[in-house]
Amino acid sequence: MYDEFVALLRKACSKRKLRLRKIGTVHNKRDYHLYKIVINSRKNPKASVCFSAGIHGEEIAGPYAALRFIEKFDFRKFKNIKIIILPIANPYGFDRTMRETTKGLQSNGHFCNKRLNGEHKILYNAIKDERLLFFHALHEDSDEHRFYIYNFENGEEKIYNDILAVARKYFPLEMHKRIYGSKAEHGLIINEHDSSFEDRMYRDGVPYSMCTETPGIAPLEKRIRAYVEIMGLVLGFAAKVGKK
Repeated sequence: MYDEFVALLRKACSKRKLRLRKIGTVHNKRDYHLYKIVINSRKNPKASVCFSAGIHGEEIAGPYAALRFIEKFDFRKFKNIKIIILPIANPYGFDRTMRETTKGLQSNGHFCNKRLNGEHKILYNAIKDERLLFFHALHEDSDEHRFYIYNFENGEEKIYNDILAVARKYFPLEMHKRIYGSKAEHGLIINEHDSSFEDRMYRDGVPYSMCTETPGIAPLEKRIRAYVEIMGLVLGFAAKVGKK
């Protein structure tokens, strides 16, 4: 599954004249490469945005949305925005349809550890110096019919509700007051410090950081289309806000 996906990714990048850059390699019985794609690589962009997909290997809509985005999206609309894509953040887990990394770790935890190793270190080092405006981790909840967001903010930010409005076109929203034991407000779980990638980005000072959860029970094509539209909304927001 991993090899087939990388072949599709390589083909899409070649067609769009983008560089598929290897940022590191992990090993478990074989080598697995992690990749980074940079679109509109400018020294002084108006803003920089990072999309990370596939940190949980069984959550495939994120990687395939990243692929669709590279294949179809009109980047010219956002030529002043540096777009960074980590399309397959846990290649070992993706290949085996599992959450864990090559070391058997929970793949979206441990990012706030003092010392990072393996996939966590590779991913963090790939973006730590990018001066991001917005970090977006594309996740799924395989047991859910509804969409929700883990977001980080110092004060109420309209963009997260705008994203919920887009998601509502595709799925119902998760409106319970608690989601997996965490306090939720109208589909938002706010400032849940769980040592995730998005948590680390927020702690590092990224102004807007979130993890979106599409419902894994929904059809894959619908999840992909929703994610591509949400990615476009994030870029439109970044173009308006610029550096914060």
